[in-house]
Amino acid sequence: MESDQRRDSKLLRGLFVGSVLGATAGFLLAPKAGKELRSGIREKTNKALDETKRLYSEGRTKFENVRASITGRREGASLSGIESPEEIMGDA
Repeated sequence: MESDQRRDSKLLRGLFVGSVLGATAGFLLAPKAGKELRSGIREKTNKALDETKRLYSEGRTKFENVRASITGRREGASLSGIESPEEIMGDA
């Protein structure tokens, strides 16, 4: 499972870097005036930032859900087989 997470992380990082490089090359090679180019860069940057925030939020939510699930399982497992002091004294 850990290797899947690393692979996914590397894939997302690669996609992000590739997207940034591709967008940069496109802007630099596009035949536009400076004002239009800056406006386009600003617009694309804002869209990319919004998408990054959305993906971060989704990832964080998934992480919190998994963490809560694991924590709940761990607490349930650690307490399920242990008798309370009252139960121990009642058996004596």
